[in-house]
Amino acid sequence: MHRKSIKLTVASMVLLGGIGFTVTNNSNINSVSDIAYAESKVRTFKDVSENHWAKSTIEWGATNGILQGYSDGTFRPENKVTEAPFLKMLLLSYVDESLMSVSSENHWADKYYNYAKQLNYPTGGLNNYNVRNNPVNREQVAELISSTQGVNYS
Repeated sequence: MHRKSIKLTVASMVLLGGIGFTVTNNSNINSVSDIAYAESKVRTFKDVSENHWAKSTIEWGATNGILQGYSDGTFRPENKVTEAPFLKMLLLSYVDESLMSVSSENHWADKYYNYAKQLNYPTGGLNNYNVRNNPVNREQVAELISSTQGVNYS
């Protein structure tokens, strides 16, 4: 499995009804010009205020292709996270998306669920689209994150 140089750290699973987590990039920044270049590529969202508690994490995830936000340019940081977007963010935090099969997609998240199935991750939405749209809870988050380490706590 190809892994990007990313370290996933769970800082807080549920805060104000949403899921928060911190992802730290282990990239090689060697100079002030590297920092300036990286900052110039930061992706922002019009509904994430300057003082939002997760602003830097949200921007990091968007800049690194782990999350996208909505087509209207918003991120909606106060919305609850459902299983499908959480699974996508989790997988994209350490797996190159090109490794995921795209065959016969009926739903935008099919390739993430199919890849999670190959890894034996405990997802409820593999064959149930309703589960994909339900808010993910702490237990599901813990089970999925532990699965990334080869542990099955379901």
